[in-house]
Amino acid sequence: MTPSPNPLPADKPLVAPPLPPGIEAVARAVGVDVVAVRRVEKSLQKFGPRYTQGLFTLAEAAYCQEQSGGRLEELANRLAARIAVKEAVAKALGCGLNGLGYGEGVPWNSIETLAEKDKPPAIQLHGAALARQQQVGVTRWLVSIAHDGGTAMAVVVGV
Repeated sequence: MTPSPNPLPADKPLVAPPLPPGIEAVARAVGVDVVAVRRVEKSLQKFGPRYTQGLFTLAEAAYCQEQSGGRLEELANRLAARIAVKEAVAKALGCGLNGLGYGEGVPWNSIETLAEKDKPPAIQLHGAALARQQQVGVTRWLVSIAHDGGTAMAVVVGV
């Protein structure tokens, strides 16, 4: 085997940058999910505005609608990304989602993706999801959302 041209010195392991003083973060839960944007687009075409009821908070639905500029594909992209967040959080909490024929777990709209212009997305839990978050010992969520090539993806870490 040929050695790497720029090997890392054995005496200097890779480490993450230090957290600010007084902050201690421990990952308690991790979740990831992917969603086919076309599936969301088909549901929007079939059910119209009813599709968002029960899945999203009013604020989530309004934000996605506003940001889509009335374009169905863009609305589907934004909603698919938020569905991926909800699924990833439910996986991290170890409880799944309920309603709409999906079995036991927390309600879809009890997991909310907050969005503000020029700020990264944030997660806010309500009701049963918030209670489960407290049981797991998570006090804060880190989230990354992406959508490209017809797929939306979310990765969440509960700390």
